[in-house]
Amino acid sequence: MASEQQPPSATKIDDSNGVMHFPIGKSRLEREALLKYRLEECEPVYTHKRFREWAEYIFYINGKGFTQEVQTFDAQGNNKKILVRAGGPPKQVMLPSYHQWAVLDFIQPCSSPGFQNMLFRLFDAPERQQPEQCCKYVKEENLKQLWVGWQQSPFCKQVIEHITKNAYNMAVVENFVCFGLGPIEESDDPEDHIQRTFLQHAMAVEIRDALVRTQRKEDLLFQIPIAVQDPRYCKNCVRLLLDVLKVGVMNTPTGFPTVDKTTFVISKAPSVCVRQIVADLTADAGGPAGMLCDPIEDNGLDEMAHNQHSDPSSPRLWDFKERNKELELMLDDTEDKIKYMTDDVPPVEVDGLPNRVFDDVGLYLRKRA
Repeated sequence: MASEQQPPSATKIDDSNGVMHFPIGKSRLEREALLKYRLEECEPVYTHKRFREWAEYIFYINGKGFTQEVQTFDAQGNNKKILVRAGGPPKQVMLPSYHQWAVLDFIQPCSSPGFQNMLFRLFDAPERQQPEQCCKYVKEENLKQLWVGWQQSPFCKQVIEHITKNAYNMAVVENFVCFGLGPIEESDDPEDHIQRTFLQHAMAVEIRDALVRTQRKEDLLFQIPIAVQDPRYCKNCVRLLLDVLKVGVMNTPTGFPTVDKTTFVISKAPSVCVRQIVADLTADAGGPAGMLCDPIEDNGLDEMAHNQHSDPSSPRLWDFKERNKELELMLDDTEDKIKYMTDDVPPVEVDGLPNRVFDDVGLYLRKRA
């Protein structure tokens, strides 16, 4: 049960959603009080049960073409039923951060009419990008060469060394999930690695293989599955990820139902509050088995520091970091360079390609019980 502490100017009752309901005004101070109450005193709102319910809505709306009455609720605990009619563009799920949910003058994610201010939101999915505008002309051989070169980068070596060193101190990993790493298209930013998104995906394979060699060394045939999810993948992205990395793309609304205490999560600057949701889903265990993500710098209670951040922190995420500080590793590959073979005939090795695959991130591992 949630704490009995009363939020400011509120009379609290239980509602049918198991969410604490309280009437509260709309001033900025009251909204900020509501945010703190939601983050500090209430039970997690992102749960496996809710994700299963939401996935069922999407299944019937997109998969079956049925009109559905979708039930959701706002940060004050007010239930709302929204009729979503069959037909038209397929619907996509948008999940706000606690900050966007409670403090409505923060930058909000898009949503269809009626879903504004709600926890579970739907909107018309944009047309999927065609391979011609994405990665149709990306060569598999070039990706493999980049991957081999990047394995020798300081960043990759540091990560694998840290994982290998702490494999028996950290929780056992049984699956990997990558969220929002982006399509496999070449970056046209000269300050970025031309294939940063591909190599971000490849990092999951590198960490997985290191864990198989250590945590699973008595059964090297054991497979730790890697699943990735991003609505921006084109059909060719899906093919490249499978053919080059042997990584499968989840055909689900969000992918979050697969996250539990044995999951290793990888994300970088996602457009959804991945870290808050993962911390909610694994709260009973004290966090996921591991995370490679943007640095966890605070507990998320300084709402003004996060008013334009789509993936803010939370007290549960901060607790995960603080309990496992001795196993964390802070990384930054902004200044790194790696060798790369050009497309010239014959190929020419250059030593100046920016290695900016992740920039600054934290590697967080949960201690083994």
